[in-house]
Amino acid sequence: MVSEMNNLIKNNNTLIIFLVTIILLVLSYEIPEGELAEGIPIKNIDMFGDIRSDIENEDFQFDEYYEEDSGDSLNSLNGSYNQNSNNSFSPKTNYAAVIRLNEIISSAENFVENEMGKIENYSANRDISTTDENITGNVGQLRSFVSALSKASTRQVRIAHFGDSGIEGDLISSDLREMLQSKFGGKGLGFLPIITADINYRTSTDFDYSKDWDVFGVNKRNPDRLPVGINGEVFVNKTNSWFQYEPKSRYRHSRNFDEVRLFYSDAKPSAINYYLDGTKKTERLSAGKGIQELKFSGKEIKSIKVELPQDKQAYFYGLSLESGPGVYVDNFPFRGNTGVDLKDIPVSTLKEFDKYLKYDLIIFQFGLNALSARNFDKYEKDMIKVVEHYQEAFPNASFILIGSQDRSVKRGANFETDPSLLKLVQAQINIARETKIAFWNLFDAMGGKNSMSKWVEANPPLAYKDYIHFNEYGVKKVAELFGEALMNVK
Repeated sequence: MVSEMNNLIKNNNTLIIFLVTIILLVLSYEIPEGELAEGIPIKNIDMFGDIRSDIENEDFQFDEYYEEDSGDSLNSLNGSYNQNSNNSFSPKTNYAAVIRLNEIISSAENFVENEMGKIENYSANRDISTTDENITGNVGQLRSFVSALSKASTRQVRIAHFGDSGIEGDLISSDLREMLQSKFGGKGLGFLPIITADINYRTSTDFDYSKDWDVFGVNKRNPDRLPVGINGEVFVNKTNSWFQYEPKSRYRHSRNFDEVRLFYSDAKPSAINYYLDGTKKTERLSAGKGIQELKFSGKEIKSIKVELPQDKQAYFYGLSLESGPGVYVDNFPFRGNTGVDLKDIPVSTLKEFDKYLKYDLIIFQFGLNALSARNFDKYEKDMIKVVEHYQEAFPNASFILIGSQDRSVKRGANFETDPSLLKLVQAQINIARETKIAFWNLFDAMGGKNSMSKWVEANPPLAYKDYIHFNEYGVKKVAELFGEALMNVK
């Protein structure tokens, strides 16, 4: 343990020295002799003149994993700046140097962010004992997903992650998305609902919307039986209702996007307004039954807002933020649900969404809300029907059922595994076996019996003191464990 900490400290010192050296090198090499805007003279101090001759014609580059696309060439950018007669800076100023410095600083920030993530993982996980739990069950049906991943550079690979409150707020999904996008490409959050109950703690997105929307769904009232979407909900607007999203900067591959896909049905032939980074545009909705798609596009968009001028303009379901080929993980939480209600979303609706989204992998992560049962036979039968329902709807997708995590109850002064949990996990194994899908045992992966109490007591904690839900460190660890298991599938 001591040697590991020493290595960690040593690596961090090396990192700091490395970054400071890079910045000094750029400052000494790129900022020319001349004047700043206020007439202050600059003397070119060259600290590296004796060694620079060997690298005069070379450009410094970070490893591809950390480097972001710089967009237009530096030469063209520099030219466009120099041609601007209204520029208040001296024409001697090397603007390309400033741009390059900003790029290197940005790359350095990404580098530090990744390295600090490793340090956080080290700190968060040193007090728990996890296992490298492989995916079991019918692993063979995952080969189509593995094959799709191998083609992610030229096509989209799409994952639907259905779960209970354990994934609400884009939990687990967001870290899994980031891991897969860093390996296989893709940029964007994927599917998002119009409005959401987890607005205040969603890890990856800032939401805002007008407060006049009507929401109906499988978990909510729906007296007129309006057609719900793949997320089990349908949203109906009032006059001038609006909604907007802005990805947070926490996840590098979700910070911006190039394309928006809006999903709706039963629209009036009418126009809507939308804003990409504040620029207003107008598009028309297509009338007719069935799921429709409306696309907006731009370049490295950081925010999207949609306004609906007319009352009940359509039945809206959500939109997807994307950027071409790569991996996209769609988060579909059903708060307080056992998973059984997913069967209330018609196969025909799921098929219509699959026509647009083309899912390669379906993940189910439910169970904790079923723990009140003494006997899991009925739950097992009901969930078998749910899986078969989705197998019919998504015939080209692979399927994984994630078993329930540990859940503790108080016994005297101690917190111990809920006695019903092992029966629930066995029922989930039976569900996977009966439907011939894959299974990943999260209970065993996190350490088995009484592991939740250890996750709560870890330093820093990996779970909340309700001894049920993971916190931000815990969900990151779960995503890491599951992602590694997924990558081990051959």
